[in-house]
Amino acid sequence: MRSSHLFLCAILTATNSWAQESTIEIPTDVTGGFGLSPSEAKPDEVLELSVTATRSPLDAKKIPQSIKTIPQTEMISKRQSATVPDALRQESGILLQKTSQGQGSPFIRGFTGFRNLLLIDGVRFNNSVMRDGPNQYWNTVDLFSIDRLDVLKGPSSVLYGSDAIGGTINALTPDLLAKAEANPVSGRLLYRYGSADSSRIQRVQVTGRSGKDFGISLGGTKKVFGDVRAGAQTGLQPKTGYEELAFDLKAQGNIGAKDNVALVWRKGNQDDVWRTHSTIFGKSFRGTKVGSDLKRSLDQETELAYVKHKHTFESGFLTNVETILSYQRQAETETRITSNSTKTEQGFVVHTPGASVQMQSFGETGLWTFGVESYRDLVDSEKLNYNKDGSFKSKPIQGPIGDNSTYESLGIYLQNQYSVTNSLALTTGIRQNSNKAKVDRYEDPATKAATTLSRDYSATVGTIKGAYDIAPTIGGKLFAGVSQGFRAPNLSDLTRFDFARSSELELPAPNLKPERYLSYEVGTKVGNANSWMSEIWLFRTNIENMIIRTPTGETNADGSRTVTKKNAGKGYVQGVELDSFYRLSTNIVAGGNYTFQWGELEAYPTSLAEKKKEPMSRAMPATLNLNTRYEWSERSNWVEGLYTLVRRQDRLSASDRLDDQRIPPGGSPGYKTYSLRAGTKIAKETRITLALDNILNEDYRVLGSGVNEPGRNFIATLDIWL
Repeated sequence: MRSSHLFLCAILTATNSWAQESTIEIPTDVTGGFGLSPSEAKPDEVLELSVTATRSPLDAKKIPQSIKTIPQTEMISKRQSATVPDALRQESGILLQKTSQGQGSPFIRGFTGFRNLLLIDGVRFNNSVMRDGPNQYWNTVDLFSIDRLDVLKGPSSVLYGSDAIGGTINALTPDLLAKAEANPVSGRLLYRYGSADSSRIQRVQVTGRSGKDFGISLGGTKKVFGDVRAGAQTGLQPKTGYEELAFDLKAQGNIGAKDNVALVWRKGNQDDVWRTHSTIFGKSFRGTKVGSDLKRSLDQETELAYVKHKHTFESGFLTNVETILSYQRQAETETRITSNSTKTEQGFVVHTPGASVQMQSFGETGLWTFGVESYRDLVDSEKLNYNKDGSFKSKPIQGPIGDNSTYESLGIYLQNQYSVTNSLALTTGIRQNSNKAKVDRYEDPATKAATTLSRDYSATVGTIKGAYDIAPTIGGKLFAGVSQGFRAPNLSDLTRFDFARSSELELPAPNLKPERYLSYEVGTKVGNANSWMSEIWLFRTNIENMIIRTPTGETNADGSRTVTKKNAGKGYVQGVELDSFYRLSTNIVAGGNYTFQWGELEAYPTSLAEKKKEPMSRAMPATLNLNTRYEWSERSNWVEGLYTLVRRQDRLSASDRLDDQRIPPGGSPGYKTYSLRAGTKIAKETRITLALDNILNEDYRVLGSGVNEPGRNFIATLDIWL
């Protein structure tokens, strides 16, 4: 079986990327052998620039790591995505798990939850309360206010610290000064409808500009999702709908020729998002069990504000200095009513001030990037128990995590990008990071009494990556790299007292150590972004001291199992990813991608003191995506067919087999879907996109999800720029 997958990888010539509709402006500070200056750019070449992989704008074809930039037109107009996780659905190496419709969590190269890092304009979105496994937090970021996503796969702990193991996603807001010729005042109206969930998404946005000196934008997005109708066998899934409201403000201006200042404020909330699979309203799929809770729903609030200042030097040692001051607030409330009508409410509020300074210097020794960043989480958490008649009963020692807690992170990093020869470029980097957790009140799992906790962690990690020209005439490059990664135990690891996977009660585990990772990556990119492009990546990530849930052997009165956390995981995850597209003619483009992953982990799958080797939990099954698009009228009109094939995944870990509300006995069935999409410009800045997804009404569930995906689904989007 494995050899057939590798053979398919070797011969596959079609993959992921669709040709971009518009170019990205080339910054004037991209210099040297690593970037592409305006004078070097070919007149007909579309450039895909990324700032995430190296913390400086760089042509994606020259980045010695797997990186993809997904512009807004791709996410919204072509993929018809409704959320940030949805926008990653068709990417190689990424499995999109959904605990519920409003709780999507991507698995990137085998890792999910707090082992992937989300940034917003480079500001860290992850915090110390994010829990293990799939969680809902990425769904709280409004996709319709995002200009593009940088998708960086593999560890990037040197540049971004803890959590950046499977991948790093940077959600970048629009550059308001990019188009000096734009109208002084412009507006946007967007409406999206989906039939399978009766969803309605509306966005209103107003933007004002004064040339390239000042811009301001104010927008709001409202989402109303109904219950999801899956394929023919499962049908309507009750309690899967929810509502969301988000607002965003951005002001950006140049102060003279050397200073740029940006101010951003974003706020959003989600109401009544059910974890349906754990309730009596769940739907059994291929033998999965239905939960017993009468209700289990979450309300989420997020807020981010930051000010960024960048100063550019005309001469001297430094090229530029960028300073960011940020503040974030995240609040979560969970309401749960068990089968015996016992009600609990629990949650937390996290306030996170942050600051960072980044400097760059370019000279004969290459481009140096160095900086320091600091974040501090201030956490309040509580739980309230009620009697069956609704009257207040008690307030336990802590909520889902320790109460009155702080978590500090301080990182210092240094990176050098150096052109050894005209054909060979090296990127090296090092980071020193320290993390400190302090908890004033949590429940000791042994004594059941309130106690305190104080822990310090530190890590030093490095990376070295190379890029070598193997066929310059066709843009061919060979890449190789070795990167260390780490993840410090956070407050969720140390103090969580809450239900985790299906019927698992997780206890605090105060004596944990940092996780360690070592990743190897080899890849090649060939072609150009206008006519054809192919790339293949082989990766392996070695795992050491991974913090995993381990059964204690105890069973609670409600039938749930008790688990705790240990640094018990040792193993690896590895795989191959292929991406390419080819313009067959002026009007026809074909492309697709293929992913195959496998991994093993030595752990304690039972309460016995016996370590066993088992498959990596929720490893992405072999997945093939293919598409063919026909374009006309200077690519303003297009129609596209898509095909997805996912193989059965029956290599399950012990925890996967116990997760019987989400994963069917014996494994997750394979599936295939067919979709048809089309779009047109009815005016210069007005787009209409239509889609018929899952044409054959396939009834399927992504590995580890708590709900089935939509069945036959008609989607229509009207996007008007005034």
